[in-house]
Amino acid sequence: RGERASLRKLKYFRIKERDDFQSLHERDLVRDVLFVSQGIDGKYVKFFPTEDKFCIDLQYSVSAQAQELTTNLCEIGWLYKRLQRAVDAFESE
Repeated sequence: RGERASLRKLKYFRIKERDDFQSLHERDLVRDVLFVSQGIDGKYVKFFPTEDKFCIDLQYSVSAQAQELTTNLCEIGWLYKRLQRAVDAFESE
């Protein structure tokens, strides 16, 4: 019974990489969001200059809930990058 409770507590999102389903654990997304908050690409979350935002890499498919949550949290990384660009421009003057 204790083992079942442990399994239920483990949260994960389903991802599809090519044709193979793998589980993307919540901790993996959290780790990537921590990288993104510092303006660094993670393993699953990357900066897309054409869209000017961080998104989950297009080769992965996650639930709409996970996508929305990750996108909202990644705004911190976007703000960091904008601030860094402004500081760099100011310093170069």
